[in-house]
Amino acid sequence: MQTLALEGAKNDIRVNCIAPTAATRMLQGLLPENQLAALHPAAVSPAVAVLVAEDAPTRTVLCAGAGSFEAAHITLTQGIFLGTGSHVTDQLAARLAEVTDRAGETVPATGFVQAEFEVHKAGGS
Repeated sequence: MQTLALEGAKNDIRVNCIAPTAATRMLQGLLPENQLAALHPAAVSPAVAVLVAEDAPTRTVLCAGAGSFEAAHITLTQGIFLGTGSHVTDQLAARLAEVTDRAGETVPATGFVQAEFEVHKAGGS
């Protein structure tokens, strides 16, 4: 999304994401009826309208459900460097908790930050 937003900005195109919570068949049987009633799909519509408006933001993940609205953020954890080779899959599986540890996570300004971060950890400049 970050990179698409940068590319789209050249032509005044905004890139956003809606993360709806609505009472659809997917939620049937998972929530009590009174909660499903609060999650009417129409309650998501204002978020959609804001994200497609002429003055819409860009790089926004807008959550919407039951008349409530939140923003989610894409973060990058500190992760680990394992190099390449046949050993990596097993090591990654064993150390996945370190990769997903949110301590010290950042909100990257662009998608390219990920590549820069990875190359730096690999010893590149």
